[in-house]
Order: sequence, then structure tokens, then C-alpha cells
Amino acid sequence: MNSNGRLGTVTSSRGFKKGIQRLAKVREALYALQPVIFRYNENMGPEGFNDLEFGLVAEDIEKLNPELVVRDKAGKPDSVRYQQVNAILAQLVSRRALSPTPKLAEQEKRIEALMSDLQKVSAGLDAR
Repeated sequence: MNSNGRLGTVTSSRGFKKGIQRLAKVREALYALQPVIFRYNENMGPEGFNDLEFGLVAEDIEKLNPELVVRDKAGKPDSVRYQQVNAILAQLVSRRALSPTPKLAEQEKRIEALMSDLQKVSAGLDAR
């Protein structure tokens, strides 16, 4: 349920969307996230509701990208749009895991050069 009291699922089909754009600015904001650990104030839940939580602070996210926060009826930051943040973070993590690091790419080039040199030396020995 969102802050406006609306209950339901979020549709994902292109047919339900307009103004679709790439996430360059949002992606930059996500790289700048500062996760925190915290406990909720005593008045936020039932007695004994004091588990350690991990998350983000809506006001901090608002500074990075206001579109990633949910606002209360007065327009103040109330929550983080975790569903959207998590989906984008998952994509960024998978891309980073699949792309070679600069050091790995450099090592691969060095291995290729060594293999080429080895083949030349081997060919020279075979010619004798």
C-alpha cells in the first residue's frame, strides 16, 4: 500500500508507461547511496520492536534524486522507493560482476602477449 492509501500491484508493461528514459542520473545517484544501520523510535511499532535495521534515510536519498522517495500528505520525505532502488541495484551489481575489471583486462592482454611470444619461440625451436 502506498502513502496515498492505494493498494495493488505495479504494472511493468511498456503499454502502461510513457516518457520512458534511460537511468543515467538515477544510476549515478545509486552509486552515491550511503546505507545506514539503525533502530526505529519506540513509538514506531509494538512493544519490543527494537530490531537492528539496515536501510536508507529518505532525506539523504531526496538530495541525490527526489524521484526515489515517497512523500507524505504534507509533501515531506516519508520513505524510500526500495522496490525501484533494489531493482536498479541488482542490475548494476550483475553488470559489474559480468564486466571484467581493468586489472583483469590488463592481465588477459599480458597473457595473450606471453602466449604469442611462446608460440614464436616454439616455432623457432621447431625450425631447427
